[in-house]
Amino acid sequence: NYFVISLLLLAIPGLAQNYEMQKLKEKIASQPDDSLKVNNLILLSNQYLGEDPKEAVRYGIQAQQLAKELHYKGEAYAYKAIGLGYYYSSDYRNAAIQFQNSLRLFDSLGYKTGIANILSNLGSTYFNAGEGTKAIDFHLRSLKISEELNDSLRIGTALNGVGSVYNNKDETRDKALEYFLRALPIFRKINYEYGEGTVSMNVGEIYKKKKQYDSAILYLDESLEVSRGTIDATFPLNLLGEIYVEQGDFEQGLMYHNRALEIARKLDGKLEMSQSLLGIASAQNKKGNYKVAIEFYRQAA
Repeated sequence: NYFVISLLLLAIPGLAQNYEMQKLKEKIASQPDDSLKVNNLILLSNQYLGEDPKEAVRYGIQAQQLAKELHYKGEAYAYKAIGLGYYYSSDYRNAAIQFQNSLRLFDSLGYKTGIANILSNLGSTYFNAGEGTKAIDFHLRSLKISEELNDSLRIGTALNGVGSVYNNKDETRDKALEYFLRALPIFRKINYEYGEGTVSMNVGEIYKKKKQYDSAILYLDESLEVSRGTIDATFPLNLLGEIYVEQGDFEQGLMYHNRALEIARKLDGKLEMSQSLLGIASAQNKKGNYKVAIEFYRQAA
């Protein structure tokens, strides 16, 4: 869940976004080959990320080629856009190559905010590629520069990035908790709700794994408070469902799983729907309602 913080927030694709994309395409088609066109191509590339990452790559490449011809510094952002397209396609090798190209250009421009951002993206990329040691190195480099810049958003993002890598292994989970608990007050202070919701959920999940249920519920409730009504609310809802089921309160547990399922169906979140159905199936199984459980397992498959 965490990488989105360090990359880009995406709206759920809908009619308004499709209309915006169409208007942007029309504008690009009639524009001269200048820096504004590069910026619009990057914008269009970003808008395609959630819908069609291959198109995001295609528009990113157009932006990069034009920026190179114009000797325009927007080329660094174009490489970032291409990298994001590959990232969203789960092509981490090519994502890393493009982010390195972006980093090289930001470096030559001496633009530290851009450098910190790309280092964070590289951390996320290597984490998803299963290279934890490299991931931590990039996140820590991002953290160092972000602290020099006193950039709270990126400090929080880097701390969350390191925490997420450590959270991947049982033996480093306590270290993960330390980093998450450093990130959380920073996101609260700058009122960055997405970051606050994600980190609260990460903390809640760790306390759940430690079976410290009161602490887990406290943080998951906080996560729910800021993600209410969005697809992200399904994660803390399902975790809360699991906690109550583990404690033998099946009614309360099923209530949370059903709330998660309702949101997932409404927003057409396939993965989230499957997770909610599995939660319901598991609860019914533990309750001894085996036939009902089998039916929900079938729906989740």
